[in-house]
Amino acid sequence: MSKLTILRLTSWFFLLTFAFSVKANEPILLEDQQTEQEISSSLAVYMQSNRSLSFDEFKSSRTNLPYQSYHIPNFGFNPEGAWLFGTIQNKSSNTEWVMSVAFSQLDQVDLYLLKNNELVYQKSGGRSQSKHYYRTPTFKLSLQSEGKYDVYMFVKSERIPLVVPIHLQAEQAFQGSVLLDYLIWGAFYGALFLVGLYCIAVLVDKKELSALVLFGLVGLVFLWQMVWSGHSQLLPPELHAIKIFHNLDILLPLICIFANLFTLLFLPRSQFSQTKYHLVKFLFIPLIFTFFGVLFSWFSDVFQALAIRGMGFATLFVNIALSFQMMNEKFRPAKTVLIGWSCLALGSVFSSLFIAGKLPVNLVTTYTFQISLIALTLCFVLALIIKIRFKLEVEVKQASSDAENNFLLIEEQNVHLDLARREAIKASEVKSQFLANMSHEIRTPLNAIIGFSQELQDKSNEAERDEHVRIINSAASDLLTIVNDILDFSKMEAGKLNLIQKAFSPRDALEDIASLMAKSSHLKQLEFIFDIGPLPAVLIGDSFKIKQLLSNLLSNALKFTNFGEIALRARFFKFGNDECMLSLEVEDSGIGISEEDKKKLFKPFNQIDDDLNRSFQGTGLGLVICQELAFLMKGSIEVESVYSKGSRFTINLPFKLLNNQLTPSNQSRFEGKRAGVYDPNPVTRKITTRLLKGIGFDTYTYDSLKVFEKTTIPYDYVFCTLPLYRVSERTSVINRIRKIATRKTVFLYSGPPPERHQLGRSVNQPVVLRAPLTLKSLNDLDSAPIELQDKSSKSQLRHLPAARVLATDDMELNLKLLDTWLKDSPVTLETATSGAQAVEMCTKNEYDLIFMDIQMPNMDGLEATQHIRKTALNLGTPIIAITAHAFPEEKERFLASGMDDYLPKPVNLEGLIDTIKNWCQGCDIAEPLANAINWPLAVRKANGNEEGAHEFLQGFVAMLPNAIDEIETHWQHQDFNKLEACIHKLHGASAYTGASTFQKLCFDTESNLKRNQTQHIKKLISSILLEADAIIEQWRTMQQTPTNIIRS
Repeated sequence: MSKLTILRLTSWFFLLTFAFSVKANEPILLEDQQTEQEISSSLAVYMQSNRSLSFDEFKSSRTNLPYQSYHIPNFGFNPEGAWLFGTIQNKSSNTEWVMSVAFSQLDQVDLYLLKNNELVYQKSGGRSQSKHYYRTPTFKLSLQSEGKYDVYMFVKSERIPLVVPIHLQAEQAFQGSVLLDYLIWGAFYGALFLVGLYCIAVLVDKKELSALVLFGLVGLVFLWQMVWSGHSQLLPPELHAIKIFHNLDILLPLICIFANLFTLLFLPRSQFSQTKYHLVKFLFIPLIFTFFGVLFSWFSDVFQALAIRGMGFATLFVNIALSFQMMNEKFRPAKTVLIGWSCLALGSVFSSLFIAGKLPVNLVTTYTFQISLIALTLCFVLALIIKIRFKLEVEVKQASSDAENNFLLIEEQNVHLDLARREAIKASEVKSQFLANMSHEIRTPLNAIIGFSQELQDKSNEAERDEHVRIINSAASDLLTIVNDILDFSKMEAGKLNLIQKAFSPRDALEDIASLMAKSSHLKQLEFIFDIGPLPAVLIGDSFKIKQLLSNLLSNALKFTNFGEIALRARFFKFGNDECMLSLEVEDSGIGISEEDKKKLFKPFNQIDDDLNRSFQGTGLGLVICQELAFLMKGSIEVESVYSKGSRFTINLPFKLLNNQLTPSNQSRFEGKRAGVYDPNPVTRKITTRLLKGIGFDTYTYDSLKVFEKTTIPYDYVFCTLPLYRVSERTSVINRIRKIATRKTVFLYSGPPPERHQLGRSVNQPVVLRAPLTLKSLNDLDSAPIELQDKSSKSQLRHLPAARVLATDDMELNLKLLDTWLKDSPVTLETATSGAQAVEMCTKNEYDLIFMDIQMPNMDGLEATQHIRKTALNLGTPIIAITAHAFPEEKERFLASGMDDYLPKPVNLEGLIDTIKNWCQGCDIAEPLANAINWPLAVRKANGNEEGAHEFLQGFVAMLPNAIDEIETHWQHQDFNKLEACIHKLHGASAYTGASTFQKLCFDTESNLKRNQTQHIKKLISSILLEADAIIEQWRTMQQTPTNIIRS
């Protein structure tokens, strides 16, 4: 609102108010043309001072009293009241007149009418009276024509100024004005009632809390108007007696409280300044205090008036400031709220001027504060309407925005759905192609197996028999790889791929996979580079999954590489106190991958292109499994490739460190030893040298054999690499190396192993190892020459224990295979073709081991196991589950049902041999070996520390006599619990002594005792006692033997 507008409104207000003022001080004449007169200015005013005079006292002394004339009928504050005197002369023909005081807040109004000095009329009015017929003091008079009357009126008010606007009207005019007054006030109160109903409707519909406060404010304004206008005096006396219906000072603090609360709730809290917000909240405290002070009459009249008006103006100031700020914050309804508070402020100023007697008394000035209060309420209602509309507009805009966003989202979803549909169609086509490929991939090795098996059955082509067997084995291996890939992928799809977190050595895991893949690489005429730097000694993780991941990547590299080399590299990076990142690289010099093929590299059922599909067999799942394994271990896998030049896969896996120890580390038995290294390949020469230095060797490296031959350094070890690309020079290189003086010669070869005639025969037989050189092979350097040991399956079968084994399978073909494998071994194999037959045989015969197929008709392996566990002869016999079930939870279910171990199908000979060895060692007890103590092994167990190995042995031998006595005592009393505890103690003590045979006997005995298999305990105890005597005897001999002889 501009300043010019406010100035104009103020000017019009003054013109309007002063237009009603009457300036007359002469006697009152009533004429026919006049039906209404304002006679206040024509009366003499006698202000009472110390006390109020009675009518008789005032009448008798009036002529001696001073009086005043007022143009404005506002006589100011005077608790003692005032007497008014005037003369009325009726010159009209109308005799019925009504005199009224148009101000309802006077406490006492007494009228006396005298004619010829004789009292003709007397009546009292004002708020102190109990009965009221009109809202203001009203007196009906009968005035004779041409009659002259003296008017005496006494007025009194305790809390507000003496405002006495007196009107004299003809009876008929008075009735018309009363009717009009009723209509105006009825419309006014009806409008307030409708506003209140609207507030309730908004509260119910919109849940707007400010509407409830506004409803209370409307109610207070309604009550205020009733009290100020005098309508409350028309209520029954018992209601009018209540303070709130006749005391305006009580209502004003309540109106301020509700108006203040409305502003606080109505305006947005988020846009308040902290100062103004806390100021508005603080304002409630003095307002509430003022209300209770007025209610319980705590204040004097003067202080009460000042306190009420002071709190009113404070409320105006704070709320106007707050509304102005909200308007500047672009909150649209705040402008209407500001107008409402401004109207109230303007009305409050004019009301104060009116009370001070600075404004004329008329309808406008009398009700100026009430008009401004109504304006405030209406502005609040209008602001509420604007706010609801504003919120509705915001909601509509938000809804429109949401609808637009939803439309865009739906469009985007439609695009994604269309892409997904196309992907699904493509995936369906890929899966169909995959099934066709699998049919081809599975049939290819099956055709080879069936065809070459038929050739062997026909016994034709005897000269090619070995080649046919090799092809059958290769085809069977390919078929198994395909099935394993599909099973691994099914685990991924079913979410059954889990990690087994435990401590493991990363170097041991990598060396295991390197040893396996190196042989495959050499068979394909490829070099295998094994380059790993220092690694943590122990990590926490799943070593099996790491091996599986690397095996898949290396197999892939092997498949797509026809010449050159394959490399496995490993490094680690530490971060934090107990965490590290293991970085693995698999690199090849194969066919490489194009940019287009990289996009589908990790998608299931895909190979890199159709031409290669025809060239290389496979499921297309290998890399998908690798990626899933990497993600499962919270790592990543990346690929770099150049088409036709090779590929590099990098895997980064996070692990927890168990300690800060690294491998390789210095070993005392190698520390200071001199090693000569000959390797024509600079890459592998550098790797070998780094490993040897890491465990303590002083190394001397050569890439020229001529230079190596000329050296005169006395080497302890000589390491010679025989690379694949120099196979033709092997015999010459071996002969020349053998001439170099050294304690031990080590040949590292790639490709086919050297022939025996190439190595020659000598007392100091060389050690022949397949490259790459590993820490494990270095620790075994002092063992017997590796290539001369018999590691064939036939040899291992011949050394199996003489156990009695029962095999159960509903397919006779599988039983025939087991019988074929074990017929040349000491094992006695019996077979059953059903679960029921196995149970029947177990009731009659005692077995050392039972192989049980799981899926069999009628009675499956689990049910048969439960029945066998109830037989007397095989209550504790180990039962091994044989099944094709691939998931880990299946294995757990088998073990929980009473089985002891698990052997997956297809069963391979190595797995069968290991299982029989693990569970049947106690069945074939050999006599104690001549060397009960393996001194080199004892030194290795002590990390190369000979003094430590000597101390371990000395302590162990010292405890043996007492332990032997305890064993014999517990055996005689058949106290198997104490016997088991004693054997367990010996088993642990022998772990670092080099007494490997004794340690194995203790392990077998403890295992049998734990499974309650006591049938072999007697033989085992005898063997333990014999072996203990042998250890004690050999120790005595060693004590008398020089150290250098023991070492040799």
